[in-house]
Parts: sequence; structure tokens; C-alpha cells
Amino acid sequence: MAKKKNNSNRKHNPVVTLLLNLLAMAVVAVLAAFFTFRWLDSYTNHNEAYMVPDVRGMQLDEAITVLAKQNLGYAVQEYKYKAGAKMGEVLEQSPKTGALVKEDRKIYLVLNTTEAPKFGIPPVIDNCSLREAQFRLKAAGFVVKEIEFIPGEREWVYGVTYDGIELKNGAAIPRGSKVTLVVGNGNMTDEDTVMFDANFF
Repeated sequence: MAKKKNNSNRKHNPVVTLLLNLLAMAVVAVLAAFFTFRWLDSYTNHNEAYMVPDVRGMQLDEAITVLAKQNLGYAVQEYKYKAGAKMGEVLEQSPKTGALVKEDRKIYLVLNTTEAPKFGIPPVIDNCSLREAQFRLKAAGFVVKEIEFIPGEREWVYGVTYDGIELKNGAAIPRGSKVTLVVGNGNMTDEDTVMFDANFF
């Protein structure tokens, strides 16, 4: 009676075994990559973006409400001064209007402050002519509102006033302020003549 062959002794083809192992490893790698990307998409809200609204010109509390409706946060970046703008008004924003961002992204805001930066007026008092004083004041960011004439050397600047207050050279006032120049009308008084002669000699 013939004996049955033992299948456990059957030799396996090493090439087939290698191919099966490689195939199994490839399937595992593909599945791992698939589930990893699915997890990353879920974690980062992939393909879910929010458009940044335009909050410029709004008060801070209104801007916060508008941003919250778009699932966006905010942070005050700095304060700047803009003439005519209200305290707390949004002057600038970053990212800009229309940009697509992720949920909870902070929008950085620049707010207005009512305190205008102050600058010293240039040394024009008793130091230059009317035309030169006007040029230097304008270059420094000030506005010559009016000219007040007094007896003295023609078109010589004797003083500068701001809101009725007499200033000295270098006095700090808000940039953009309107000032009045006190200028000689050409009618020299006896005192002016004596002082001029004394300094001349």
C-alpha cells in the first residue's frame, strides 16, 4: 500500500514567498498612509477655509463680532493715530480682506488712538523770513492757519502761536496742528530801530 506524501515536507518556491511578502508590505503601507492622511485631514480641517471679512472702519467690539461669525479670532497689533478717525476704530488688518485662512486664525488689527503724536516746531521764531518759516513748518507737518502782522522788520517771523498760546522754538505740539505766525509788517518802531543799530555795531 502506497504511503501518502506529507504536505509539510513540500518545498515552497522562495520567489513566490518573497513576492507575497512584498505584496503584503505594500498593502500595509498603503493602508497606513490612507488612514494617516484621513486623520490629518480631520485634525487640520483640510479643505475647510474661512474668508477674512473687511473690518476696517469698525469699532473693536463690532469687528470682534464679525470675525467670530467666521470662526476667526483677533489680536490688537498696535495703535496708530489717524485724524478724523474714532478712538478704537480699526485702521488696518492682517491678513487682508478676502484671504482664506483656517478656523480660529487670529486676525491682527491696528486700532486708532485719539492722542496725536507730538513734534517740536522747527526754529523759525526770530530766525527766518515768512516764506522760509512757511516752508519749514509745512515740511515738519504743521499748517499755517493765519498770519498776524505787527510792527517790525518786513516779513520777519517774531513768533508762533497755537490755540492762543505763544510757543518757543522746539515746543512740542500735535503734528498737523494749525498755527499762527506773528510777522513784521515793515513799520519799524523806534525801539526796533535802536535794537537794530545796537546789534549792527
